[in-house]
Amino acid sequence: MLFENKQKASKTKFCFRLMLFIYLLLLVGSLLVDFVEGYSFIAILTAVFVCVFVIITHLHFFYFSFDVEEDKLVFKFSSLSLIIGSNKTIKIQHALFVKFKIKTTFFGYKKELILYQKLKGGVAKYPPISISLLNGKEIDEMSKMLNSALINK
Repeated sequence: MLFENKQKASKTKFCFRLMLFIYLLLLVGSLLVDFVEGYSFIAILTAVFVCVFVIITHLHFFYFSFDVEEDKLVFKFSSLSLIIGSNKTIKIQHALFVKFKIKTTFFGYKKELILYQKLKGGVAKYPPISISLLNGKEIDEMSKMLNSALINK
């Protein structure tokens, strides 16, 4: 059973690029036309863009896919960042999957999935996977899939 946020991720990435394009268009337009005395418009525009960019970067938006196969769980995720993109995959055998936790921070906007796997020396915790693009219904659906994987070991 496959779960992914492909459509939402592509819309988000398009919005990021559109935001950057509009910023650059306004910046170049204000420099060419000089419709505001001085550089106050450019400074305000840049400050707003930087604030929005920092907040978006802090939220760590990811394309996220989760698949329950016969013998393993497969998590694929890819950063939607405009600067640095990273693609990663986590595969966990059903028998070794111990638990998961969903952590919410940044006033409820930043959501992370933390996976735990049984190893010889104890339990290993994977680095958090950002699921900030998922809404409450999608997180509930994913949680049900993960809980059923825990029960059906």
